[in-house]
Amino acid sequence: MANERFLEAAIRVADWCVTNQVTRRDSGDRGRFVRWLRVADGASRLSTNWTTGTTLIGLLAAHERTNDEKYLESARLAAGYLKSLQVLDTRTPHAFGVFREETPQTGQAHPRDALTAAWALLALHQVEPDQELLDRALIFADWFTKFALRTGYPAWTMYCDDRPWYEIHGSFHGGSPAFFHDLARVTGDASWIERASVPICDYYIDRFLKEDGGLEIVYLPEEDRFATDEEHWTYPVIWQHMHKYNDDFAITALVGTYLDTKDGKYLEAARRLAGRLMREQNDDGSYGRPMVASASGVVAMELVDLHRVTGDDAWLASATRAGEHLLTLQETGDDPACTGAIYGMDADGDINAHRTTLVLRATSYALTALLKLDGAVTGPFFTA
Repeated sequence: MANERFLEAAIRVADWCVTNQVTRRDSGDRGRFVRWLRVADGASRLSTNWTTGTTLIGLLAAHERTNDEKYLESARLAAGYLKSLQVLDTRTPHAFGVFREETPQTGQAHPRDALTAAWALLALHQVEPDQELLDRALIFADWFTKFALRTGYPAWTMYCDDRPWYEIHGSFHGGSPAFFHDLARVTGDASWIERASVPICDYYIDRFLKEDGGLEIVYLPEEDRFATDEEHWTYPVIWQHMHKYNDDFAITALVGTYLDTKDGKYLEAARRLAGRLMREQNDDGSYGRPMVASASGVVAMELVDLHRVTGDDAWLASATRAGEHLLTLQETGDDPACTGAIYGMDADGDINAHRTTLVLRATSYALTALLKLDGAVTGPFFTA
């Protein structure tokens, strides 16, 4: 059965994450995962705030499905690292609450990435209630609405010192309201929806989402225009291409905001975006040409949500095809440093031609997606 294949593949992914997590007590990196691994020479880097967060959430889903304590313990270790990244120095009000991008010494963060770290702590709180985890998520949410969202749409990059913020707008913030959807549900405070979800979704629909469901990716507010392909030295073309298919949970956010507000325009926007992705799905189940590995996981999760909300089996069929494609991207050799992980875009952006690099972006998304497609996981893991 396909479900059994998805579950077996998901367990291999989860085991790879656990095997390749830093666990030494005397390491400042304790709790981090391998962010990418080049198979040919073993070169690697460790996870950032957001990739640590996405992996934490996937491990919580693996724990729910298998009841294996090693996945929950791994998630706890990851949460410990995320805690070390959060700025709780009251002398820097403009940074108080944010999660630094990579290490406790990193001087900046991308608010969208930091949000994923807070989202992960909130997810762990829902699995095993811990007031500190909820408090940290709330402190971040307060920072985000006061500072990151101060111009009406979240900033691209913030700095913990006195440097001016990078105020370019990216479509990847379309998924940010999904965190506030969860926060409102957990706390019972619906004000987060009006404070954050509604303005971000409205801006996203008006600015980034095209009538045909396509996406603009980088908006330059001071010039009132979108970045062009000729500016690829600043906003790499392949990076923009990736975000046209990996929408960073914008569909999830739109569905969540629809459920929170009962305003049909958000569901219509979600259908429009998802419909374009489904129309452009490749014969092998992947999305994008060149194929975007991370999109198969993200979109699969989102289409499962749309299926649950609308009852339309077409969404689930597309998600299942994406899951089948993920199976073809999984490393299945005997090396524990590699087996179970998912190949992602290499430097050329063409996974079909160059299976060179195992990438946590694609791997962590695949973990949760495969478990959702297995059908037994119902927890609060990347869902509206």
